[in-house]
Amino acid sequence: MKKIFLFFVMVCMTVLCSACMPEFLRTPKDVNVIVGGVDGGILNGARACEWGEQYAYYDDGMLYYYEDKASEAKTIQCGSPTQMAMTEDYIYYCHGKSLASIDLKTMEQHNVYYNEDEYIRGINVYSDEVLVAVREDEIGSGLPSNIYAVSGLEIKDAEASEDYAEFYDFVSVKNHCANWYGDRGASIFLNGKMCTSSMYHFKVRELGKNGKDVEGKVYEYGDHAVVSPEHIAEYKGKLYVLIQEGNGSYGSNNNIQYLYKNCDHLICVDPKAETYESIYQTPGPQEQIVNFSAENNEMYLLVEGILYKADLKGEQRVELANYVGSDTLTFEYANDTLFVYDGYKLLGQYK
Repeated sequence: MKKIFLFFVMVCMTVLCSACMPEFLRTPKDVNVIVGGVDGGILNGARACEWGEQYAYYDDGMLYYYEDKASEAKTIQCGSPTQMAMTEDYIYYCHGKSLASIDLKTMEQHNVYYNEDEYIRGINVYSDEVLVAVREDEIGSGLPSNIYAVSGLEIKDAEASEDYAEFYDFVSVKNHCANWYGDRGASIFLNGKMCTSSMYHFKVRELGKNGKDVEGKVYEYGDHAVVSPEHIAEYKGKLYVLIQEGNGSYGSNNNIQYLYKNCDHLICVDPKAETYESIYQTPGPQEQIVNFSAENNEMYLLVEGILYKADLKGEQRVELANYVGSDTLTFEYANDTLFVYDGYKLLGQYK
């Protein structure tokens, strides 16, 4: 009788622990996905970047830089970045409170910025300037405490438009834009209009002053969704947006974990016409969109742990690799190539 009682207690504890720890419900085919930078993304990812024919990627403590597709790699050891961005002459990367640059001619590393009281929020690269936003808190969606312009190894306060400076992370007077990147959402200035994503819908609005913008809903997600600036790409005046739709729980890194995901949805927003087109929606969480390129008309899907390359309609699928049994994978895109990572360790490259 005592053995039966102890067995009953053990079964109950197992059930209770399973309820408290939903990871126990995972199968070997359930893989958490972190989508890093996409091709032509508004904001870069953390492990790969490009500029024209130049590109670079990070792998387990080493950064690999290529002058073009035919060149041999130049390498340099560096710490794991939280975001990378490239110009013709430099690679900039941030980690926590520090911003560093790598001179692409000498492959020497330099410290550009460090402040004990501020965290690097992100790096925006335009054709003629580099902007870095910082904030006082590491986690959250608060507006930045400062915006800096970076030129080579020098950093200074950026000139800010009074209309935008109090509301947006990245203010570029030269490029006439003011972008805001928050947790699970973003606002992108494009073609004279502000395109705004939130947890519930995507809007296109006329940019006014003092918050008196004229807003129009373009696409309703449902109750809960994640749209990260790393998942928004601009191509030929339109925005291609990867939406991760969930059931109310998210996880980390602005990506919904497998257990809480309902589906992934790729849409195309036309700010000028204030319309959207549904390009592809996965049938459920067992199929996940892990990256895409509007320019190359290609998309990468992870279906029950198997990696496929397809067109943007999800057709013409080609199997690339088997990642069944992996826990969490990160997918970055540069040089017309998909980079697959376990943490900061590169597992594979696929064209």
